[in-house]
Amino acid sequence: DLPAGYRHQIPALLALGLRVLLPALPGYHPSAAPTDLAPYTLRSISRDLAALAAHLGCSEGGVYVLGHDWGGALAWRLALWEPQLVRGMVVVCTPFDSPKPGSPYVPIEDLVAGPLPQFAYQLTLASGEVERKVRSLEEVRGFLNAVYGGRSREGKFGFDATGGVDWGLILSGGLARTTLMSEAELEYYARTYAAGGGMRGPLNWYRTRKLNWEDDKEIKWDGKMKVPTLFLQASNDMALPVWMAKGMGRHFEDLKTVQVPGTHWVLVQKAEECNKHIGAFLSEQMAKENAGESKLKIHDQKADPTAHDPNGRIRAREHEGQEFVIKGEEEYQQPSKGVEDLDGKLGRSVEEGEEGDVASDGEGAEGTQVAAVAEGDEGGRDEDQQDSFLVDVPAKEEGGVGAEGGGADEGGPGGVGEEADEGDDLEDDGEGEGG
Repeated sequence: DLPAGYRHQIPALLALGLRVLLPALPGYHPSAAPTDLAPYTLRSISRDLAALAAHLGCSEGGVYVLGHDWGGALAWRLALWEPQLVRGMVVVCTPFDSPKPGSPYVPIEDLVAGPLPQFAYQLTLASGEVERKVRSLEEVRGFLNAVYGGRSREGKFGFDATGGVDWGLILSGGLARTTLMSEAELEYYARTYAAGGGMRGPLNWYRTRKLNWEDDKEIKWDGKMKVPTLFLQASNDMALPVWMAKGMGRHFEDLKTVQVPGTHWVLVQKAEECNKHIGAFLSEQMAKENAGESKLKIHDQKADPTAHDPNGRIRAREHEGQEFVIKGEEEYQQPSKGVEDLDGKLGRSVEEGEEGDVASDGEGAEGTQVAAVAEGDEGGRDEDQQDSFLVDVPAKEEGGVGAEGGGADEGGPGGVGEEADEGDDLEDDGEGEGG
């Protein structure tokens, strides 16, 4: 999902006095979308986020992490790869998939044929078929509408976790608009995806399964998550069913699980209820911490957070010639105008232009940011800086919260049901990252 996927949570987080950081993860505009898969691994992005936190000055004392779907899978690994950075976590829908260094690699095809038939949609998303068929802005809009639950007049979904994609319905315009988005929100999503080169970048997350498995071999941990964690589980998530989280509590020292009635897109469908649980959890954690006390330290992130170039950019990582940079914070100052449309709330991310083909085969523009921020109600920004749709509001309390979007576009029937990450019950099956 885009950072906009947390649009209903942002006001609640700000009301807690938190500074809210919404990174545009690799593959998502305005960050780069390289063809090389290495930058999309959970280990690589964890390093990027650690460098970003150091650059923004919020690594001292750590951050609270909020993640949904692929963002949830990333949150779990961030706490293992960069434990000094994470002071608390809220993960939505994605069950914890514990590292299993000694287990054999299990291809997604075997999981679909065996215990996880609801992962069938991942085969489609990883195959390259979507990029070949979805190229124009109109096609991007139609595909996203299906992913988020668009149905035909007869009630048929255009996207189903087990049944795949109904290209006839999607490309013919035979789906009514999803009830999860307004017309303006769907347009915002479509234009943002199109501006980033279409679907290839986001769907590259589905092509990292084996790379993530290889990385997991090097994780050092004692089998227990030390970070206070809230797990919000959707009761009707068709690709991440409730049973997948059975037994995951044995890997946590401090885990609270709350089941919310809803589907995979529960942060939108049941925003008020989710916000209530998130707010209560974070308030409790902050109440336990002494004001101004720094208990976590940032260490070597394999990137020098002080190495700014003359343009005020910081190089976070390099992968075979593809550079990720984080633009200086001053470049993303934007006053809050209080308007109701997404462009006004999150900053414009896409320039107006003619509808046409999406350049889905090329790499993301070199030098685009892997993440950026816009400073709440303070400061201003230049008219030509139209590529930030991220929000960053100064904290009234020590610390901050980072919301991590997923690597993509999935759902149950029509995307409303959901996508998946293997849960702890599948340890003997050698499950890996999914969802």
